[in-house]
Amino acid sequence: MLPPYLRVVRRHAQALLMAALALLVATGAAGAPEVKRLELRIAGEDAHAAELVDVVRELVSRIAVEVAPSRAETVDPQEVVTPRPKAEPAVARVWIDLTDPTAGRLFLVDGAWERVLVRDVASEGKSIEVVRELLAHIVLSSTEALLEGRTVGAPRAEVRAELGLPPEA
Repeated sequence: MLPPYLRVVRRHAQALLMAALALLVATGAAGAPEVKRLELRIAGEDAHAAELVDVVRELVSRIAVEVAPSRAETVDPQEVVTPRPKAEPAVARVWIDLTDPTAGRLFLVDGAWERVLVRDVASEGKSIEVVRELLAHIVLSSTEALLEGRTVGAPRAEVRAELGLPPEA
């Protein structure tokens, strides 16, 4: 049998352990770290697209974001501004059009599919490597902003109008 003072210490230690466990479970720290996902869809030459995926992956890995890349023949602005009903959760969805050798165009949609950022990066004598880096850094800074709870881009309806697309039904 334990002396009374050790029983008190043991009860306090058990209570502290239970409180710490409850806190870990409540904050999600007890399980695997939360995976933050970024969808990245690229149109353009395969080699350029693969290199852009590598650059984006390298940059966003610093903020613990997983890149889900895919390829496209073209980037359809209608697809960009139209939410998919059963889309997987994502911090952001990014479309990058590298089909024009003189420029790259980036569309970034927030996780709620409410706001859209559109950025054009002209090569203006820069190499394709520099254009890729610029686009990747736009993806990084925008993703960081979204993770911090800031807004990025303009309302979807406004971007639809700017792109000459009909209003949503």
